[in-house]
Amino acid sequence: MWALVITALAAIFVAVTTYMELMRARQLAQIQDELIQAKDKQLGLDLKDKDSKIAEAQKSASEANQRAAEATLASERERSARQPSYAPRHVCAQLDKGLRDVRRDPGNDGLAAHQASRLGNLDKVVRHGRF
Repeated sequence: MWALVITALAAIFVAVTTYMELMRARQLAQIQDELIQAKDKQLGLDLKDKDSKIAEAQKSASEANQRAAEATLASERERSARQPSYAPRHVCAQLDKGLRDVRRDPGNDGLAAHQASRLGNLDKVVRHGRF
């Protein structure tokens, strides 16, 4: 008979501990849900704060870009004001001919045919030691 009483007490003990375990698991799940909600709320607040800081930084960057553009424009105006304006010059016919004839030896053009040479007078310069 004592065995039956001990078995009944063991069954009651198992039932009570199982019930307590289920209650603790439910409490743990509720606390975890509350913790997740609190973290999400804090994350939302942090993101709003960062969004406002980003907007502030973009605004100040925009203002800085505008000031830089104004400074560039002012420096361009100053540079153009410092540069003198030149009047077009007239070129006489003799100077115009000289400007058009930019070959190596323009004085010899009408006298004789040139010799075809890839090095020109380079061999003479090297031979005489002039560089």
